[in-house]
Formats: sequence, structure tokens, C-alpha cells
Amino acid sequence: MKRKLVFRFGFDWEKEDRYLNDMSAKGFDLARWWFPGIYLFESGEPGYWTYRSGVLPRDKQQYLALMADAGDETVGTFVNGTATFRKRTADGPFEIYSDTESRLAFFQNWRKRYFIIAMTVVLWVPLDVMGSRDLTLLELLPLLLVQLAIVAFLGVQTTRLNKRIRALEAERLVAE
Repeated sequence: MKRKLVFRFGFDWEKEDRYLNDMSAKGFDLARWWFPGIYLFESGEPGYWTYRSGVLPRDKQQYLALMADAGDETVGTFVNGTATFRKRTADGPFEIYSDTESRLAFFQNWRKRYFIIAMTVVLWVPLDVMGSRDLTLLELLPLLLVQLAIVAFLGVQTTRLNKRIRALEAERLVAE
């Protein structure tokens, strides 16, 4: 059995799902993943699996049992409350967020997570610096640049989520 270890860092769940499904089409089945972005693939039958990722609800055990009852296999869960599932492609279409409301809730959940992470990063440097000796601007600059880069990255991700949320809200209005 051929194995392939891939390092791929991404924050866009739809792109990650497309990537996993493209790998499946090439005959590489996801065996395990580690956050962030380390995937272990094993050779298999091309296109055998369809993959979907999602956020677990508070009662994750019941949700995982429900997914298993529906014939969906849990590839992995992570401490941040996300999971990757797969289902045999021959069993038909596989969607976790099949309606507008669930997709909207999914993206709103991630937007809230990004905001919490950004606020943690924004507060981290000042709180860390206050507890240490007096730092010069030159000593503080690298920390501030890292902080700025992280917040900018999360801002870009949040902007993308906002576009998706607006589109789904418009879709919901049209459906009503």
C-alpha cells in the first residue's frame, strides 16, 4: 500500500474538501489528518470516497453517531471542534450542509471563531509586554509585525466569509 504525506495549510473548508475529493479521484484516500494541514493519504480505488468537512455541534457524540447511522465515516475530529467525514461515492451525493440555513450557520460559526482568535492575538502582545521588562520599539517590532500579519490574514478570511454569508442571505431571501 502506497502512502503519501502532504503538508497543506488552508482555512477555506470548501477548498479543502475539493482538494480531498481531487486526491480521492487520483486514488489517494485520506487515512488521517492533523491540524493544521498535515494529511496522510493511502492508495486506494480512484473516486471511491467523497469527503466533507464540518464543525461539530456541542453534543458531538450524538452527531457522530447520527453521521455513522447515515453511512458516513468519520475520518478524524480535532480539538477545535471540526471533523472530516467520508462516504462511498457510489452511495450518491454527500452534503453535510445541504440547506441554506445550515451553510449560513456554518459560515457564521467560523466568522465568530476568527473574531475570537483575532481579539486574542490583538490582546496577547500588549498583555505579554506589560508583564515583562520595558522593551524598546526595536525589540517590540517583530512581535507587532507577527501580530499584524495574523490579524491581516484573519481579516482576509473574514472578508471571504462575509461574502459567502451575504450570498447565502440573499439566496434565503429569494427562496422566501
